[in-house]
Amino acid sequence: MTSKKSKIFHLVADQVPPRAKIRYNHGMTIPKEIEAKYALGDAEALRERLVAATAVRVGAVDQVDVFYDDGSGRYCEGGCGLRIRRTRPAGDPAAEEVRITFKGPLEQAGGLKVRDELETTLGDGVTADGILAALGFAPVVTVTKHRESWQLGGCQIEIDVVESAGQFVEVEGPTAESVRAVCDTLALCGEPITTSYAAMVAGN
Repeated sequence: MTSKKSKIFHLVADQVPPRAKIRYNHGMTIPKEIEAKYALGDAEALRERLVAATAVRVGAVDQVDVFYDDGSGRYCEGGCGLRIRRTRPAGDPAAEEVRITFKGPLEQAGGLKVRDELETTLGDGVTADGILAALGFAPVVTVTKHRESWQLGGCQIEIDVVESAGQFVEVEGPTAESVRAVCDTLALCGEPITTSYAAMVAGN
């Protein structure tokens, strides 16, 4: 039987829902998230390629992402994501950063994930959760992961260990060309994964 969560988070490579109608403030410039994601079998081999390419290691953090939707499920079913993320530096649980993110529907671009993305820092995650609840939103899935970050060629490379999903690498950059160039440099081969971590976790 298909779970409610699996039905809500159905963004997979061969099943992209119709683009939802999103209204933004008039004249607002909407940043784009452009990334490629691959399953990762040997993280140490990837680290060796990163070092050989003179990539810069940024650090490692632990993240908890809580995704929200209203009672109808229309945001997730429309391919959107509303998330509160709590990030703590590995080994320092007291230093927490909280951010809220809205992601628009997935746009296919030669195997890459391209989405509108609006994000800002929050001072208080508990209060933000209360505000969302007052507006009719409720948590639908939680993604917990350990993330190791590197930088190369103007792109951010994330080595992620995701609970209930596995190990992955994400390459995010300002353009599709820069993302593909870094993927080539790091010998990341095969078809990129367009399924989100939320969809993976919800399906398990």
